Amino acid sequence: MGRVGQDWQLTNHFIHHGRASTQMLCHDPGRPIGQLPPDFLFDDASARSKSALMAELPHRIFDKHRVADGGVTVGTLFTEICDTTPATVARVSDALIGLRAAKEVQIYTSDGKERLRSLDCDWGDVILPAVQRSMFSPYT
Repeated sequence: MGRVGQDWQLTNHFIHHGRASTQMLCHDPGRPIGQLPPDFLFDDASARSKSALMAELPHRIFDKHRVADGGVTVGTLFTEICDTTPATVARVSDALIGLRAAKEVQIYTSDGKERLRSLDCDWGDVILPAVQRSMFSPYT
């Protein structure tokens, strides 16, 4: 069965030519309609979404006011972006785990214990910049 048939079988029968990011469902009045690059393809959509989230979430996490207030929860991050991205909580959690693996963030449970090895995040987990990040960090 061809690729289109597989998409229909999975009831995934639409084409999206937007970018994989937290702004993919927003209209940018500064760009002509139809001029977005067709970089959101089904073959690697998960990887593209994770990469885009890993690039875009840090500016929300590293905000100096948030850090001073004790970090930001997964729930708050997701609530802020849910209207502009089709990313699920699981996809956001996966991106946060990727940022932790890159030693960019630290994840704490709601009762203050660090999540060192967990492969997912809970809604109430608190995200903070890592105490010692790489000097070559793309997020500094």
